[in-house]
Amino acid sequence: MRMVEHAEATAIEQFFQYFVYLRSLPTEGLSHEYARQEAAFAQSHRAEDRLRLVLLLSLPNTDFGNRLYAFDLLQAYLNESEPRPTGFIDIAVFLVTFMENKTSLSTYQLRIHNLKKDLAEKEHQLAEQQKKIKKLQDDLGSQK
Repeated sequence: MRMVEHAEATAIEQFFQYFVYLRSLPTEGLSHEYARQEAAFAQSHRAEDRLRLVLLLSLPNTDFGNRLYAFDLLQAYLNESEPRPTGFIDIAVFLVTFMENKTSLSTYQLRIHNLKKDLAEKEHQLAEQQKKIKKLQDDLGSQK
């Protein structure tokens, strides 16, 4: 395990404190924070502002959420040729991993939802076929 410099730990700690802060905000507060952070990143292009924006974009159940844009921002940051603080690189890699896992989970949940929907449709079709068979049997029984 590598030793983490104090400045890196501080950057990582600050990032997770920001996450805790975001979790405490109501929906309207999140929207205001997103607008503020989007403007900050557009003006500065600092790594910290980029990563905060990515975090906001990856939050579920928001009007501004956009995982594709978040991935683009992360890839651009990770592909930069100039040196970057290791702490911010670690945060970026964490976010990529987190969002990939969340995307996989969402894909599985969607697949399960679709399978349940298909099953319900098949059950309905089967019930309709059973009704038709019962009606035919009743019709045959009454003809005897």
